[in-house]
Amino acid sequence: MVRVIGALVLATSLASSLVLTARSRPAGQSDSLPTVTQAVAPDYPLNACLALFEGRVRVEVTVFAKGERGENETRVEGPPLLQAAAVDAALAWSFEPPAKRQKVGLTFVFKIVQQANSDGFESPTTAIFHPPYEVEVRCRPAKIRK
Repeated sequence: MVRVIGALVLATSLASSLVLTARSRPAGQSDSLPTVTQAVAPDYPLNACLALFEGRVRVEVTVFAKGERGENETRVEGPPLLQAAAVDAALAWSFEPPAKRQKVGLTFVFKIVQQANSDGFESPTTAIFHPPYEVEVRCRPAKIRK
């Protein structure tokens, strides 16, 4: 059964990752691309958040016929300060087994936001999943009081 999952907004603390478990294949997605069964949002590195550092990291993973990823075949592009968090999250993703080995590009966007979330929730980190292969992680640094 194919389900369409829109952008899902979840909140977490800086110390824990978000996990979205679903079988999602957005409308119009080719059947040749592996279907995500579990997506994990990276932690926003604390030092990057405090330094108001933003960036986009692309992690290319190889998905084998059994649905597992090859750690030794991972390629990363983006700011070094954010790469480790993105790779850790990417290696936790799982996929339905494709017909043959495929490379999948996962994109992790790290953004600093200054205002509270629209629902008033005061979590310092929010993740927004954009199926099939993108996660936006927002950090709201604590205000420094004098």
